[in-house]
Amino acid sequence: MKISLVPTEAIWQVWNEVEEFIGRAARFSHGRWSAEAVFEALCAGNLNLWIAFEDGLPVTGVCVTRVAQYPGRRMLAVDFCGGNALKTWRDDMLQVLEKFALNQFCDGLELTGRRGWEKELATQGWHTSMVVVEKNLSGNKPDPA
Repeated sequence: MKISLVPTEAIWQVWNEVEEFIGRAARFSHGRWSAEAVFEALCAGNLNLWIAFEDGLPVTGVCVTRVAQYPGRRMLAVDFCGGNALKTWRDDMLQVLEKFALNQFCDGLELTGRRGWEKELATQGWHTSMVVVEKNLSGNKPDPA
C-alpha cells in the first residue's frame, strides 16, 4: 500500500475520492467539523491530507493531520482518519506518520476519535492517556443564585 501526503495545491484533485471518508469521520466531531470545513482548512494549508492507495485504484484510506504546538510538547495530531479495509493500510500509514512527526520535531502523535480507536491502535504501541468528555449547554438555564 502506498501512503502519500497530498500537496495543498492538489487537494481538489483527490477530493471526490476522499470526501466520503472525511465526512464519515467528521460526523464524530459532534458538530465541530463538516467535510466542507475540513476541505477549506486543507486548501488553506492548516491541515494535511494523507492518502492510502494502490496505483490505478481508488483511494482506500485517509488521515488528516496537523502539528499541534503546546507549551510543553509538540505533537502530530491525527484529527480524522477513515476509509475502507483499514487493516490493509493502517500499519503503513502509521509508519509514515511517525516518520513525518519525527521530521517535524514532534514529541509524539495524538489521535482524536471514537472509542474504537483505542483497541485498534493498542497493537501499534498506542495507549489511552485521556478521554474527552463534553456537556452540551445549549438550552440550559443558569441555576438561580
